Amino acid sequence: MRHNSTMYNVCQTMFEDVSGFGAWHRRWCVLKNGHLSYWKYPDDEKEKVLPFQVVGFLLALSPFQTFK
Repeated sequence: MRHNSTMYNVCQTMFEDVSGFGAWHRRWCVLKNGHLSYWKYPDDEKEKVLPFQVVGFLLALSPFQTFK
């Protein structure tokens, strides 16, 4: 089985209600070779800091499908 070696990077922002106050949490996410990894800062990835978590999965997309 062949894996797509395309890499996608995105900064994800999540909102959390903490005791009636809003708190925003940002994570730097990278999808590469069927694995989603995320860090607190983009520089953490560049400096080879271990990610918070790595989630492995396969994307079942044909070469003609795109993300919208």
